[in-house]
Amino acid sequence: LDQACLFRAAEVSSGGVVCVETHNDEQTYPWVLCKVLRAVRDAEADSPPFNRQTDAIHLPAVNQGDKALQVQLYEPIEPGSSAYTLSDVVATIPAPRVRVIDVELKQLLPQRRTAAANVHVSATSRTRFHLDPDSLLKIRAEMPSTDDEWEVEAVRQYRTYYRHEQWLVKWNGYGEDRN
Repeated sequence: LDQACLFRAAEVSSGGVVCVETHNDEQTYPWVLCKVLRAVRDAEADSPPFNRQTDAIHLPAVNQGDKALQVQLYEPIEPGSSAYTLSDVVATIPAPRVRVIDVELKQLLPQRRTAAANVHVSATSRTRFHLDPDSLLKIRAEMPSTDDEWEVEAVRQYRTYYRHEQWLVKWNGYGEDRN
């Protein structure tokens, strides 16, 4: 898996959006979306250790010489939301943690209020982005969670192996490579 992730990460250029797997101990966010600032290169130094008091997300460590990307993190508007803003957090991520490349985020237009409401859009408000549904499917296919619901399209094979039933199923909405 690491080689496939390294290959994927090498295809990404600056400005691209990727989905990165967080540290195995991260409880809230199993993955994060990132804007690539610098494409894959050898890390110049070790990353600082995780600090529970100051770091909102536990990201995997990078050692000097590891293949890594420099990224800027997107943060969800609220947990479980498909709307994001680009945060100020810049991090170095190990290339093998890149799970999905070419993630599509579409810029949301700011909501304008009527003049009667006497409210204006703040100049300091952050631009919001919406995660494209096809990109979300790619992420979920690469990194399924226990909360995901899967619909069976067809049963391809069935067998009993050492008194355990085994099913090979075709998932609705996914290719044969995800059976």
